[in-house]
Amino acid sequence: MTTVLVARHGSTPADESDPPRFKGWWDVGLSASGLAQAHQLAEELVARTIDRIVASDLRRSRELADQLGAHLGVPVALDPRLREQGLGSWEGRTLAEIELDDPESVVRWRTDPLSVPGREPRADFVERVRRFVADELWRNHHDRLLVVTHANVIAVLLMLTTASPLEAVRDLVPAVGRYIELEVSADGVHS
Repeated sequence: MTTVLVARHGSTPADESDPPRFKGWWDVGLSASGLAQAHQLAEELVARTIDRIVASDLRRSRELADQLGAHLGVPVALDPRLREQGLGSWEGRTLAEIELDDPESVVRWRTDPLSVPGREPRADFVERVRRFVADELWRNHHDRLLVVTHANVIAVLLMLTTASPLEAVRDLVPAVGRYIELEVSADGVHS
C-alpha cells in the first residue's frame, strides 16, 4: 500500500467574496489567507515523506503546490487532468446572479452539481479524472505522492477509487488549504 495525500487549493478572493463566486477554469490566484494556508500546510507536511507533487495547472492550485514544493524540497509537476470542472458562463459569477438569468439551471445544479448545461460535460470531466487516477494512483505505487487540486476533482477521485456514489463522498472533500490521506493499492483506495 502507498499513501497518497490529496490537498485542496487554498482560499481565493472568489471564495472570500460575499457571496462567493464560482471558479471552474477561472484562473484566479490565492488570496492573502490562501497564502497563509499554504504556509501552514507546508509546516504540517514537513515531517511527511513526499517524493513528488502533482497539481492542477490552474493558478490557485499551482501557487499552493509551488509553495509546498519549495518548502519541502520536492519537485512539482502540473497536470491539466486535475483542473476543476469547467463551469462555462457560471465562472466568476455568484449563485444569485446566475439565478436571475437562468433559474432552471440552478434547480438542475442543486439536484446534480456536475450536470448543468454549459459546463464541461459530466462524462468528460469524470473520464478526465479517471485517466489521472489510472495513470498516477493505480500504476505508480513507488512514489509518495501529494496531489493538489480542486473540490469537484477530489469528489470524483474519491467516487472512482472507492466505488461509492458521489453523494456518499462529498463530505470527505477537505476544506480549502487542507488535505486528506488515502491508502492506495493496485486495486484502488482503501481509506
